Amino acid sequence: MFGSFFKVGLAKQPAFTSMMQVRHKMKSHKGSVKRFILTGTGIKRKRASRNHGNGGWGPRSLSALDGFTKVTTKGGHLAKLVKKTLATR
Repeated sequence: MFGSFFKVGLAKQPAFTSMMQVRHKMKSHKGSVKRFILTGTGIKRKRASRNHGNGGWGPRSLSALDGFTKVTTKGGHLAKLVKKTLATR
């Protein structure tokens, strides 16, 4: 569009912000949307080992697995998700 105009040298190149293209918003990962809850301080998830295979467990053991726990970046496999989610706030 401006190629031949700039070759002549009559005008400066327009500012980068005026030529920047608008990108589409990224879609959220649907599996992550169903598994994690976004809070004011981070991300929460349900505890594991609660759905099946715990028939012989005592009530105290099962109640310890109720509720949510905070997602940490210790394992590294969710570090990208946590960083991206917290950066978009």
